[in-house]
Amino acid sequence: MRLEIYRHLLVHPPLTRNLLGAHSSRPLHTAILAACRQTHAEAVGMLYGENTFLAHQTMLTSFPRLRVGYPPVREAAAAARIRRYHMRVRLDCDPAYDRDALARAFADVDELTLEVWQAAFLGADHGVLTLFEGVRGVGRVRIYGSTTGFEDYVQWLRRVMESHDTRGCLA
Repeated sequence: MRLEIYRHLLVHPPLTRNLLGAHSSRPLHTAILAACRQTHAEAVGMLYGENTFLAHQTMLTSFPRLRVGYPPVREAAAAARIRRYHMRVRLDCDPAYDRDALARAFADVDELTLEVWQAAFLGADHGVLTLFEGVRGVGRVRIYGSTTGFEDYVQWLRRVMESHDTRGCLA
């Protein structure tokens, strides 16, 4: 019963396109973590492990946010507990990260959602997504958005990222 109460107080519903730029209608009640050591020990994993955090556009898993209006997670120990990420990936601009940084940041996370977008319809190809080919061991990958014209590549990339195969070539 305690765990269900903690979950209600500390876990937001999954991110949707409507919630990306806004607070959830249900606030988090993180003060419960300061009630006692037992509560903190039992519940802190829910806050960081069951919520989906927004990956930083340049620093990736450093300084993630729960939602746009929330402050970033600054403590390394807390950030290390985060297991689910949502990242917006712009296809028509050069990214501020490389393949190795992505592999280090997102390897073996529980969930990674990539929201792919571009300023003009069919204005770019999947080139930026190729940087994610080194990411492995993700429990669940979801890629959505502006993927017209390279849907097969997106499905292949999803399978590669969910695999533990380091060769990078999966059929």
